[in-house]
Amino acid sequence: MGKNIAMGGLLVDPWFITVSDNAILGLDSAVIAHAITSGRIILKTVTIKEGATIGVHAVLMPGVVVGENSIITAGSVVTLDTIIPPNEMWGGMPARKIKDIVSTDIRG
Repeated sequence: MGKNIAMGGLLVDPWFITVSDNAILGLDSAVIAHAITSGRIILKTVTIKEGATIGVHAVLMPGVVVGENSIITAGSVVTLDTIIPPNEMWGGMPARKIKDIVSTDIRG
């Protein structure tokens, strides 16, 4: 866990989750490092990089990486092994890129 984190969500399997400095996890968001599919258990790390924002009720699945200053919109589901580059906004179910974030969009 980094410094200056706003934490309103749930970390399932916290030993496999990294949250960097200045990240925001919105109310009732869920970061999950395991999944059960087709009778097998998948366990992978989840990384939320510096300055990233995870919206209210968003879900991040195993293997997800959220890049620096990226935003996951409210209610989104980021599916298994999705890599979100820095400075992008993603949303939906499943989450897809919405737009690039320019420097004037980033909180200061």
